[in-house]
Amino acid sequence: MRIYVVVEDYSGYESPFLGQHGVSFLIEKEGKRILFDTGQSSEPLLHNMKLLGLDPRSSDYIFLSHCHYDHTGGLLDVLKAVGRRIPVIAHPTIFRRHFVTKPYLREVGVPFRREEIEELADLYLTSDPIEIVEGVYSTGEIRNREEFEKTELEVYTLDNGKVVKDMLMDDMSIAIKLQRVSWW
Repeated sequence: MRIYVVVEDYSGYESPFLGQHGVSFLIEKEGKRILFDTGQSSEPLLHNMKLLGLDPRSSDYIFLSHCHYDHTGGLLDVLKAVGRRIPVIAHPTIFRRHFVTKPYLREVGVPFRREEIEELADLYLTSDPIEIVEGVYSTGEIRNREEFEKTELEVYTLDNGKVVKDMLMDDMSIAIKLQRVSWW
């Protein structure tokens, strides 16, 4: 198994890799590749994949951890670079309106319509855990938060025409079952 950091906030001094606000990892296990998030935009992601010798066409799945644009912004162009329909796994509410009001009203959720993604990929929208490949699982919706995870972010959504605080229930992770290793 291998995990590649494809995009993150810091690229390093004089590095040929590009950084951006956001994140993307490539998980390789059992001969399958899962792209975990797609960063804020596709350009740094695709550039870094090329430097790492990773062909986007070899991606088998895309997993989206939550709706923020810095985790989903590269999705549309990455799907185009993949060049075929692949599963995109995410929470069923990922396409909801997600916005902030400070310093001004602006959208911070998925920057594409669901229909645009459905033209290029097969959506697997579930709040339940699911095994993606052998030993690689989506946690499903993370319902309980530890105190240190609770933030004062002022993000909102719409519920029946009402502005309500968004509880970010679309937040999901991946868990990987590894073989036990004996150190002695």
